[in-house]
Amino acid sequence: MIPHQLQKKEFRFIRVVPNGKRAIDTGWTSDNNFDYTNNSLLSHLAQGGNYGVCGGFGGLLILDFDTQKAYDLVSSILPPTFTTRSATKKLPHLYYRVETENPPSTSFNDLDGTRLLDVQGRGKMVVGANSKIGDNYYLVDKSFPITKVNYTTLIRTLEGVFPKIVEELTKTKHLPNFKFLPDVRGKINAVCSRVDMHHLLSHYGV
Repeated sequence: MIPHQLQKKEFRFIRVVPNGKRAIDTGWTSDNNFDYTNNSLLSHLAQGGNYGVCGGFGGLLILDFDTQKAYDLVSSILPPTFTTRSATKKLPHLYYRVETENPPSTSFNDLDGTRLLDVQGRGKMVVGANSKIGDNYYLVDKSFPITKVNYTTLIRTLEGVFPKIVEELTKTKHLPNFKFLPDVRGKINAVCSRVDMHHLLSHYGV
């Protein structure tokens, strides 16, 4: 049930309720978790339970997209890697390994607080492939090896490309406000300052 790309002793897993996303065991972010050969985990899976893949352990970092638009705008610049799709929304989870053990998590939101992307590292998890919710399964989308990347480079890449979404979404009258490092936020503000909102709104008949 657990894809071979994740069958590494250094990766950790948790038991998740059948047909759901909730963790069964407490304390899983530290030591109450399992490797892929653990009998308790395997028995749970054999009885129809779901499982979660823990971020952080073994340097595992998972890009958990909450909108297809966000993924489409960054997919071409991200290294190909093992990818799954969520059960109900069919949104991608991209798995990477970084050199840092227990890499920190972060996220990107738009102006109204809607989540666009979670970078799931230390203290976070995603539901694993072949788990299900109702009749819908978490499925492997790209059966590639898990690509090794530099953590700082990956985060900087995301921070560098997301300002392009400002321009893209401005075309649809929706200007986001992403959480970036100060130097990146300055670039965003520079882009926004060049937008003539009166002209933009007039163009759309507002």
